[in-house]
Amino acid sequence: MNLNISYIHQALVKKVKDKNIFVSEIEEKLKKELGNQVKIKTNKNYEGSMTLHFDSIASLEDLISRLSKKHTRN
Repeated sequence: MNLNISYIHQALVKKVKDKNIFVSEIEEKLKKELGNQVKIKTNKNYEGSMTLHFDSIASLEDLISRLSKKHTRN
């Protein structure tokens, strides 16, 4: 079986709903860690933005608290 390396590379970086599969994996890891929906938008140079979703003020305060604790631990 002869596999073209370019074809394999293209398959690995296949877009998932206009997102690189690796960016999608990072979104999922952050979602599991934070317990909130995470959206990452990037350009071809991987510059972009990240959005953390919350459904109430209490949820936002909890998210900020958890992010603050994680930041001080590191």
